[in-house]
Amino acid sequence: MIEDIDPLLRENTMTDDKLENLRQHFRMLDNNKAVSELLIYRINFSNANIFQSLAPMLQKNRRLVNFILDQCELGLIGVSSLSFLLRKSSSIKHIYLSYNGNGNDSIGVLVAALNMLPELEVLDLERNRIGMHGCCILANMLKHPISEMKRIGLQYNRIDDEGAAISENSLRNNTKVTHMDLELKPDHFKAKSAFAKTHMQFNQ
Repeated sequence: MIEDIDPLLRENTMTDDKLENLRQHFRMLDNNKAVSELLIYRINFSNANIFQSLAPMLQKNRRLVNFILDQCELGLIGVSSLSFLLRKSSSIKHIYLSYNGNGNDSIGVLVAALNMLPELEVLDLERNRIGMHGCCILANMLKHPISEMKRIGLQYNRIDDEGAAISENSLRNNTKVTHMDLELKPDHFKAKSAFAKTHMQFNQ
């Protein structure tokens, strides 16, 4: 069962009525143990700390494996609230956080929560604002893996040749990750090592 949360909340302004409607919708899922995929789409969370309304569902539902947050403007407040929420789950395997405006500051907060998810296999962070500092934070997580992460998507961020090299180095002693997806300009990272060719996918 897939729960698609895309109510009449697409505008960037989150009014009090819309916010309360969303909280009520979240609370309706408290005892639903059949949802395996949760999709939250185009809702602005940057000034709305409401993820905690979903916490009971994540604690009770052991079938929830896919968590998708697409085209939501999180901001640091939203990421902090999301991190709190993710810590409540022990079953999530796939996390997709594309088009959410996550930058370097957000990654540090997010990684703290990801390290609490032992079942995590796929992390998709494409189309955000991750740069050098974010790469270093993710690299440290990948050098000391706690989860079962096998794939990480970083396409269409702000990662340059140096960031790609840091990412490559982080995987050398990681025996779990089999694919890292990156997008680089054609003139970047020309000297791809044999390791990079087998573990990293470059979309040019």
